[in-house]
Amino acid sequence: MHFIYLTTNTINGKRYVGKTNGKNPKYLGSGLNLDRAIKKYGIENFVREILEEADESVINEREVFWIAKLKPEYNIAEGGSGGNTAKYMTEEQRKDYFYKKGKGFRNNNPMHDPRVKKLHSDRMKKNNPMQLYPDKNHTAKPIVVQYLDGTVEYYSYAKKLTLEKNIPYDTVKYLMRMKKSSSKHNIQSIKQILREG
Repeated sequence: MHFIYLTTNTINGKRYVGKTNGKNPKYLGSGLNLDRAIKKYGIENFVREILEEADESVINEREVFWIAKLKPEYNIAEGGSGGNTAKYMTEEQRKDYFYKKGKGFRNNNPMHDPRVKKLHSDRMKKNNPMQLYPDKNHTAKPIVVQYLDGTVEYYSYAKKLTLEKNIPYDTVKYLMRMKKSSSKHNIQSIKQILREG
């Protein structure tokens, strides 16, 4: 059997209507306004009384009825099966409620722990190719050059080839466009290039 109960603040007379399955006789209710009032005035200044005993199939309707009839000050929602209680809050209550909810998430988020931040930063630095190979151009594709005499050389990027072999950069780019890159390693092979200088 379920019950509709009324919780009353004995100091200011404000009330709260709720429903329960009766398993916890000390349960006073829930909700933002009631929780704040209990913290402010102390749990010893609240009393609970049973308004009605009802079957589970109609308990939600009865809660809505009693909230509409008594208009209790601590209830935010109209009762029943729950819903968007934020629409019954004032703008100030809504801001405070969602700020505290977000604050709890921020405080419990392990990524905000300085030790975790440092561990994550160190791991990123360790695996960062910019740290491992600082002299390499990481946006460019590596090049394998095979000269007419059969020798093969590896260059980490095209500009390096032009600097070391004094070959015009436009020529290297043109030859690179003519050849398809290797599907496996993204290495562009230039089969025939200008003679070695």
